[in-house]
Amino acid sequence: MKLIIYWFLLVVVMPVIFVIIAFLMSSKNIDYYTLTFIIIFCFSVFYIGLSQIKSSKVNVSDGSLIIKSTFYKDIVLISSIDNIEVVDELVNKNHLMYRSNGISMTGYKIGYFTLTNHKKAFLYTTEPPYLVINTQNQTVIISKNNLSNDDLNTLLGNK
Repeated sequence: MKLIIYWFLLVVVMPVIFVIIAFLMSSKNIDYYTLTFIIIFCFSVFYIGLSQIKSSKVNVSDGSLIIKSTFYKDIVLISSIDNIEVVDELVNKNHLMYRSNGISMTGYKIGYFTLTNHKKAFLYTTEPPYLVINTQNQTVIISKNNLSNDDLNTLLGNK
């Protein structure tokens, strides 16, 4: 799934940036300092987004589920997990209302989202099926495919 996101960035986002830059270059009302700033800004945003996607990882170690990326990190103690549910859809099953703080692109969500029951949930999803992990204090939703088989067995074996 990450490959699809890379292709989306390469095929859709980069051409849009180049078209904007070409339009600005043809404009007579812009100086080269402003154009240089815009170019550097666009490529910086592109690079930061790409590094965010590449650095996202989920693993189980020392009795904890660790979700880590460039900007977000969440740790769930396996002993505090009340239940784990496997679902195929997030919208109908868990009713995601909106993104509170995070990144949401086609096929990639990470950050804090609000559910229709007004609880906050931490999401790191790339593709279905999803694991909905509930503790007494929080809800974490991750893609099942982001876990290795050993980590998945460790997580599901304890619940």
